[in-house]
Amino acid sequence: MKHLVAASIFSVGLIACGSDFDTKSNGMRYSHDFATESDVWTAGYADYPTTNTDQYELTSQPFTTFDYMSHDVEKSTDGHLLSGNNHSDDLVMYLKTPIDNLDSNQKYKAVFFLQLAANYGPNCVGTGGSPSDSVWIKSGIAVEEPETLVESGDTDMYRLNWDIGSQSTDGTQAIVLDTLTAPGLDCTGDDYAIINVNSADKTFEFTTDDTGSAWIFIGIDSGFEGTTKTYLTGYALDLYKVD
Repeated sequence: MKHLVAASIFSVGLIACGSDFDTKSNGMRYSHDFATESDVWTAGYADYPTTNTDQYELTSQPFTTFDYMSHDVEKSTDGHLLSGNNHSDDLVMYLKTPIDNLDSNQKYKAVFFLQLAANYGPNCVGTGGSPSDSVWIKSGIAVEEPETLVESGDTDMYRLNWDIGSQSTDGTQAIVLDTLTAPGLDCTGDDYAIINVNSADKTFEFTTDDTGSAWIFIGIDSGFEGTTKTYLTGYALDLYKVD
């Protein structure tokens, strides 16, 4: 997949329309500007043990200012910070938000768009995997609320109740948009760049229930045994009715 998205949807710190559904000529669009709008997203984490959780350094902080490079010029904007130290080699960090006013018992095709900041370029090497190419960005939508639950075993684990796939693979409730890779950066991790990812080359469908409501999911699924720190700046979801 390519780091491409229509320029009419995103610019840094700006989304074309607010956190609500707007009618499109052949569908509906939900969009959110993480830099300026009230926080309507809730953070969660999964795929890590229930003990010694402090070492994972799990952080979610909306409206966080950060610097990024654009055409060799340093700029700054605000975003929603998500960060975690992946000692389990499989950490999932996610944001979720509810939506409503959809048609009840209706099948929809969904296309996801996300803008966020990455601080590693391609082909970087790290413990367990690459800090860029082994960190996958996912999004999905489903009726069931995404939640972190405890899975009992020899080691009790926090697990997500959604099927989002495992790292590079798609799931039934969320799919891979791309990796957390900024093509113009090196492997030092010192600088950030804004990237745009989407699911335009994939088909994702879901069906509402009687209430006409659903949950949107944005996830970072990491195979890199180190700290992943990203800032989400914009999100859009296009929905099209399927006959």
